[in-house]
Amino acid sequence: MNLFALAGLSLSIFCFVLAIIVIWFARNPTQRIWSAFNIVVALWGFGTFLAGISKTPEEAIFNWKLTYLPGTFVAIVFYHLICSFCNVKDKKVLAFTYLQGLIFLPLIYFTDWFINPTIYVFDSFYYHKAIWLFNIWATLLCSIAFYTFYILFNHIKLSEGLPKAQASYLFWGMALGWAGGLTTLVPPYGIPLYPVWHFTICGYALIMTYAIFKHRLLDLQVVIKGSIIYSILLAILWIMYLIAVIIVEKFMQSTFGYRSTKASIFTAFLLGLLFFPLRNKIQKFIDKIFFKGSQFEIAEENRLLRREVASTDKLRAIAILASGMAHEIKNPLTPIKTFTEQLPKRLDNKEFLEKFSKIVGAEVDRIDNLVNQLLNFSKPSPLEMKNIDINQINQLIDDTLEFLSSELLKHQIKVDKNWGGQSHYGFMPIRLKSAKRSSIFASTPFKP
Repeated sequence: MNLFALAGLSLSIFCFVLAIIVIWFARNPTQRIWSAFNIVVALWGFGTFLAGISKTPEEAIFNWKLTYLPGTFVAIVFYHLICSFCNVKDKKVLAFTYLQGLIFLPLIYFTDWFINPTIYVFDSFYYHKAIWLFNIWATLLCSIAFYTFYILFNHIKLSEGLPKAQASYLFWGMALGWAGGLTTLVPPYGIPLYPVWHFTICGYALIMTYAIFKHRLLDLQVVIKGSIIYSILLAILWIMYLIAVIIVEKFMQSTFGYRSTKASIFTAFLLGLLFFPLRNKIQKFIDKIFFKGSQFEIAEENRLLRREVASTDKLRAIAILASGMAHEIKNPLTPIKTFTEQLPKRLDNKEFLEKFSKIVGAEVDRIDNLVNQLLNFSKPSPLEMKNIDINQINQLIDDTLEFLSSELLKHQIKVDKNWGGQSHYGFMPIRLKSAKRSSIFASTPFKP
C-alpha cells in the first residue's frame, strides 16, 4: 500500500468516526448538515484509497470516477453548513451549488470528458490528466470553497465570546483539511507534488472533535462516557501507529533494500515501545482537557466533595436544631418576661404573686426539661426496657398534635384518635424522650 492510499484510508476512518459522533448527538439542522459533510469527505477519502491501490489503468479510471462523485459535493455541503451556522439566507446561491453538482454527476460517471487518460505517477499509483470538464469542475469547487471561507471569516469578525471561539475552531479546522485536500488536484496538471497532504484532514477531524467537547462546537451537547472517548482515541492512536510502521518500513526498504520479515517485526516492536509512553501522555492530556484532571485527581476530588456534602448536611441539621431550640425557648420566655416587667408594680398583690410563681415556675421547668432532652440527645444513655402506662404515650401524642394544630389546620388535615383500652407495654424511655423532642423540629416547613 502506498502513502497516497494510506492517507485516503486514514482520513476516511477519521471522518466516519467524527460523523458518528455528530449524528449521535445531533439535535438541529446545522448539526445534521455537518454530519453529512463528514460522510461526504469520508466517502471521497475512501475513493482516493481505492484509486491509490488500483492495479490497472481501467480500474484506476473507474475508481477515480467513484472518488469524484462524493467529491463533487464536498464544497457544496461545506457551503450549506456554513450558511446554516452563520445564519446566512441565500437560497438562490445554495440552489445553484446543488444544481451544478447534480449536473456534474452523470457527466463524471457516464462520459470520458472528465477523466480519460491515466498517468503512472511516482512509480507508485495511477492518476489522471486534467481535461476540459475537470478544469471547469475544479474551478467551481475552489470558488465555492473560497467564498464559503469568506463568509465564515466575516462571521468571526462580528462574533464575540463562545460563538466566536466556535467559529474560529471551525475556520481553522476546515482550513487545515482543505489545504491538504486541494493538493490532490495538483498531479493532474503535471506538477510533481506527492499527493499525501490530504492526510491533514485527519487533523481537521481531531480539531473538530476537541472543539465539540471543549467549546460545544455547533452547540453539540455531548454527554459521553470516558470509556467511549478513550476507545475512539485509542483506535486513532493505533491507526497512527500502523501508518508509522508502514512509512518506516517503506523508507527502510527503499534506503537499505532489505526484505526481511524479522527486520520488519523488530521495527514494529521498536515503534511500539515509542507509542506506549505516547499513549499514557495522551491519556493524561485527555483527562486534563475533558475531565479536568487525572483519574487519581478526579477520585480525590470526588472524595473531598462527598466529605463536603456530608459536612453541609450536618450543618443543615444543626441549623434546623438551633432554629427549633430558639423557637421552643422563646415561647416560655415570653410570659416570664411579661410577669417580670409587672412584678415591681404588684409586689403587694398576693394573687399576682401566686400566679407569677406558678406560671414562671412552670415555664422554667419547661426550659429545663428541653435542655435535659437536648443533653440526652447529644449523649444518649444505654437503652433500657421498662413498663409504662399507655396514657403517657397518649398524652405525648395529644401534646404533639396540639402543638401541630396550626399546621394541621393550614393543610386541612383532620386527625381521628381512637386510644382503645388501658394496658401496659414494654417501651424504651430514651425513645419516649426522642418522641418528645420531635416538637423541636415543628418549626420547620410542614410536609403532610
